[in-house]
Amino acid sequence: MISSQIIATNSRQAPADQAAQPTRLRFTVRSLRCIKPSDRQLWVYDNEADGLALLVLPSDVRTFYFAKRIGGRYRRVKIGRFPSITIEQARRETAKFAGKVAAGENPADARQQVRGATTLGDLWQHYLNTHAKVHKRTWREDERQYDAHLKRLASRRLDQITRPEIAAIHAKVGKYAPIAANRLLALVSKLFNVGTGVGFTGANPAKGIQRFKEATRDRFLDAEELPRFLDAVGDERNPTIRDFLRVLLFTGQRRENVASMCWNELDLKRRVWTIPAAKFKMGQAVDIPLAAPVLAILKARRQVDPDGLWVFPSHRQGASTPYLSEPRGGFDRVCERAGIKSLRMHDLRRTTASWATMIGTPYPTSSRVVPTNSTASSRHPPRAAPREFELNYLAHGNVTEFRGSSVWRRCGPRVDT
Repeated sequence: MISSQIIATNSRQAPADQAAQPTRLRFTVRSLRCIKPSDRQLWVYDNEADGLALLVLPSDVRTFYFAKRIGGRYRRVKIGRFPSITIEQARRETAKFAGKVAAGENPADARQQVRGATTLGDLWQHYLNTHAKVHKRTWREDERQYDAHLKRLASRRLDQITRPEIAAIHAKVGKYAPIAANRLLALVSKLFNVGTGVGFTGANPAKGIQRFKEATRDRFLDAEELPRFLDAVGDERNPTIRDFLRVLLFTGQRRENVASMCWNELDLKRRVWTIPAAKFKMGQAVDIPLAAPVLAILKARRQVDPDGLWVFPSHRQGASTPYLSEPRGGFDRVCERAGIKSLRMHDLRRTTASWATMIGTPYPTSSRVVPTNSTASSRHPPRAAPREFELNYLAHGNVTEFRGSSVWRRCGPRVDT
């Protein structure tokens, strides 16, 4: 009887809009199970909770909805499937929706906004293309951090990402790399700050998470380590890695700047390398004079590749950049051969600045050799330098050259000074 009544009154999907009265009955487990599916959608309305409806599909899937005329339009908001959602739960949800309607809100519009809400993946693409690639030289590090730790959250809406969840990721990474964990936390914070520009008004889940303490790093190659490092560099089988590490050490510049060095940035006759403002961290172009061993390396590489664009091109298939993008493997090999531990590539930059200070180079000069906002070498007091290291001012007056013959020998027979 119940089934025939429903079929007769469900000739359309919106019975509330018809002249005939919609089918109503008191929702009980028994009454809902007695409804037989038809070859079309069946809508049944609860006698007790105004606005509670059940949709029965031909496939026998039964779903509760809040159904009400709001602002002159008949709207439905899905509550959940029966029997996973009980009748009492559906009535409570219906009462909540009815309260919102009484307060002037439209639950259907709110649900629509949620379905179209920004996900972390959407925000990441917006951040990467409109902020990181435009303003950050190190955007690839952001990309690496995102791919390694945040990409699994890409399909999540921003309002679904919680502080405890981000704190757990921060703590997990911090067990083996506390500084990297702090950088990851900073990335999350920046992402959600950028999110305000795409309409996100929720809380920033990175806010309030305590960062790991970061000790100031003073690591550099001392008088005992430097010769071993140079010997190991000379034994490196990959000529691109070998030359790259030598130029990195003898110029004292950042890894990304050296790796992406272009031939059009170099004036070998004047012995000057001009790093463009767009590639330099402080946002201004800077001229780096080229010491003799660097000049010799560059001339040799130009003879091998007279028409190339990059000084250190990438020969790896599928590389992310046309220039040397990941020299870490070669650097690790060199350190292993030299028996040197806990050394990072950025420490070579600190090595150049530190030796300049120890030899007695005035700070204004050493700060021009290794331009930085805060020259790390100034923390090391000048001390007696090995005889093989001798300060030599070139015509530019702002570069140190290690002139000792034993050091040049360690540069390897391939470098002719």
